[in-house]
Amino acid sequence: MFNFASLGCISTGEKNASVRSIPTQHPAFRNVNRPAENQFSPKDHALHMPIQISVLIGILLGGLSLGAPRAIAQQTYGPSDPIASIKGDPILLGELNYLLISKLGAKDLSSVNIDVQRASSALLVRQHQAMKTLREQGGENLQLLLDQDWNAFVEGLKRTGKSVDEFCKERKTNEKSVRASRDWDSAWRRYLKSRMTDANLKRYYQLHADKFASARWNVSHLFLPVDKENRDSADLAEYRMLDILDQLRSVSSDPQRLAARFAELAKKESDGATAKDGGKIGWVSAPGDLPESVMDAIRKTDENSVSAITRSPLGYHLVLVHEKMLNQIPFEQLTDLSPLRREAANVLFEALVTQQNGVPATWYIKSLQPPGQPSDTEASGQLP
Repeated sequence: MFNFASLGCISTGEKNASVRSIPTQHPAFRNVNRPAENQFSPKDHALHMPIQISVLIGILLGGLSLGAPRAIAQQTYGPSDPIASIKGDPILLGELNYLLISKLGAKDLSSVNIDVQRASSALLVRQHQAMKTLREQGGENLQLLLDQDWNAFVEGLKRTGKSVDEFCKERKTNEKSVRASRDWDSAWRRYLKSRMTDANLKRYYQLHADKFASARWNVSHLFLPVDKENRDSADLAEYRMLDILDQLRSVSSDPQRLAARFAELAKKESDGATAKDGGKIGWVSAPGDLPESVMDAIRKTDENSVSAITRSPLGYHLVLVHEKMLNQIPFEQLTDLSPLRREAANVLFEALVTQQNGVPATWYIKSLQPPGQPSDTEASGQLP
């Protein structure tokens, strides 16, 4: 079992520290400090994969997989052909097929939109980068565990009367691709078990408690409606709001003057329900308290500051945030650790990838290379 440094060293201690600050050297894998088996139950299976896979699942379930894709690599290449490589280590098309069919539930590869295939290919490249880091850290001990897991998988197939070749044929893949995928799943699962102990989760939560706290804001609101029947109404409302914002900026350095000026302008200009009270709303927290776009703007606004001009289906909004209060729950009182675990798992994954960021991928099937994805050459065709 792994014995990596604690989860707390993901950041330097600053709440917004980059994952690039994670130490690049860790102890080797050892059979010590094994976490309790109930750290990860079957219902936590989603934690064993990076959050990007969950996003892709949502894309597929949302219907983006339907429609005619612009290119179908599977019509030209076979499972053993490389999509890309990292330092000569190939990422095979069979791995993409296996991901789409076995993990994302695609029934027909020809119906998977090209953008989903590209996103999945980019994810596989990042998984290979993360796996390189795990192999560098795990060495022979990790390989021994992976071999044991693979042999157990093969024996399990035999007990059902199925061969590896039959398993692969059903999923339009090959043995090397399945092995690469299962090796990643096994290494990642063990890595998470080693790192995501209650003590490490608590340390991570304490470093990033603001992200998980419920918040409420004391606000004032200025609203200009838009008449859908008048084509010029939106332009006129936006022009008026820009003028109001300019007036507020002139006093933005003094909280008291800003609040007073906002109240004056709300009484004079706003068509909101609280205009006669200077726009004063009071405390808001739930999405239904104000339109969703306005609540999003409030979350991004500091205390004693005015939000960006925000458009909703009703019109234009400005909000003055007087105060912000966070309700931080002690770690021991958390009733659902799933969001915290997902967040920590994603940070761990990004840290593993970051250690290989100096090694860009070489792309061979250009139709699967996402726009802007870095590549070290303009290679095409087969690996040498």
